Amino acid sequence: MKGDSFYICMLIRIPLLLKVPFIANLWCISVILLATLQSPSRGQQFFLEEQVTEGETTAREENESSINAEDVPIPENIDDVSEGKDVCSRYSPKEVFHTVVNPHLFKILDEMSTFVEAVLHRIGPALHTLTPYVDQSPVGKLKIDELFLDVQTFMLGAMRDVYSGLRQAWRELIIAHINEPSSPHHICCSCSCETQSEAEEQLVASLQEFSIIMKAVVFNSIHVIEASLSIPNNTADQEAALAISQKLPKIAPNFLGTLIYKLLKRSSDIGAFDKIHTSPLRSIIPLVEKMHAELNATISRRGGTREGKEEEEEEEEEAMEAFWRAAVEASHHHLEEWPLLDEDFHFIYSNEEYLSEVLLQLINSF
Repeated sequence: MKGDSFYICMLIRIPLLLKVPFIANLWCISVILLATLQSPSRGQQFFLEEQVTEGETTAREENESSINAEDVPIPENIDDVSEGKDVCSRYSPKEVFHTVVNPHLFKILDEMSTFVEAVLHRIGPALHTLTPYVDQSPVGKLKIDELFLDVQTFMLGAMRDVYSGLRQAWRELIIAHINEPSSPHHICCSCSCETQSEAEEQLVASLQEFSIIMKAVVFNSIHVIEASLSIPNNTADQEAALAISQKLPKIAPNFLGTLIYKLLKRSSDIGAFDKIHTSPLRSIIPLVEKMHAELNATISRRGGTREGKEEEEEEEEEAMEAFWRAAVEASHHHLEEWPLLDEDFHFIYSNEEYLSEVLLQLINSF
């Protein structure tokens, strides 16, 4: 169903997973891992909309205490746009944003952050369990705790950047509508599809880096197990896989062991793993693109603005009112195709069998 959440409905039918080359790809994977992890962390933690830092809470309390009774009270959502008392936002970009865009974006990032935290929370302790049983650490000389903290900070920081960027873009669109509600050209410049596309590219890039790191950790873990068992280099993959699988219950009786076992069991099957959808904002972008196309069509029908002519300005005002009415109706129809279901992502990703499948499909996608 189209309305399913980001990871739950991200699976597609394009299977591709090459056979696991234990030693041949080790050097390449290690280089990728080290190069990726040595890059500086970009961004801070992704905070949900209702959450604020201690400093923000203190600042807000100080502001509220300094306001006199006759002053205008601070809006409940200080990031929102205040409109005049005579302005009705029923048919406006503000209605579209709060009806579809913000709830979907919030849900997508909530699920992505839950997924990332669930994976790191399980693989970290698993590596500590595995290390004493092998001759070398699965991740070389890197410190596991610091490594995974950096990965989490980067991923959640990327999500927060995307959320802030899209929220600001829509805020500017709302302000443009308030200031010049009858100017289709002015609104069209603000109602851009580029911001949404750039945000999606940023999310995809962060998922790709997360995939590379997890792939390096898992494949290096396979290699060090193989090395610790003194399996000859010319041993067939199937025999090596059997030997490692027999050892797994003792040295990796955990989430990492589950990942390794599935890779060894199904790596020879070209159709063993699917790929994910690489369009995390697919429940948002089509609506924005449709709005932009309709707005361009409105401008084309009007033949451009003719400032200074009252009758033309009145017609343009009516055209823009009709456009926003249609946009709001389209947003409500969009919710029928992409309903906001109430999933408990923490419960969903507590299922390690399901979590391992999603992670392997993510690894297979980049």
